[in-house]
Amino acid sequence: MITTISTKGQLVLPQELRDQLGWSEGDRVQVEPDGEGRVILENVKSLPNERLVDLLLACPLKGWNIPRLPRAYPCKLKLT
Repeated sequence: MITTISTKGQLVLPQELRDQLGWSEGDRVQVEPDGEGRVILENVKSLPNERLVDLLLACPLKGWNIPRLPRAYPCKLKLT
C-alpha cells in the first residue's frame, strides 16, 4: 500500500489496513523508527479510566466531589 504525507505531516492509513488492524478514529499510535529506514506503528491501548481524573476535575460544578456526611455521623479523626 502506498499513501502520501500531507503538508501538515499527516499520514493517512488506508481504511482496509485500519480495518485489518482493528484501529479506529481516536486510537493512539506510537511511532518509532526501527533504525533501518522504516517506521514501526503500534496501537497504544488506553486504560479504561485513563484521563478520568482530568475529566472529573474539569467539572464546572464546584464542590461536587466533597463528601457530605449526615450530622448524625460526625467525622472524628483519631491521631496516634
